[in-house]
Amino acid sequence: EQPEWRDRMVSAMREVKAVAAAQGIELEEPAGLVNVAARDMRTSMQKDAAAGRPLELDHISGPIVRGGREHHVPTPATEELVELVRARYPA
Repeated sequence: EQPEWRDRMVSAMREVKAVAAAQGIELEEPAGLVNVAARDMRTSMQKDAAAGRPLELDHISGPIVRGGREHHVPTPATEELVELVRARYPA
């Protein structure tokens, strides 16, 4: 619901699309997916954080960041989100 967070999410999803394309995989435009997501939808990582469980941050974001580096695809939005999550939920 907050525009700045929606923009961050769409940017990160576009990075996923770009990294996938560099690997020969075509994905949908992510903005449409965000528009149809339910307002009360929560990711598995959000559910884990709320329950105090360890986060699978590297399993989720790692392939994007590593794939971006491997294929010279910038992933600043994903990297920013990783740092924000790490700051809020230190391991």
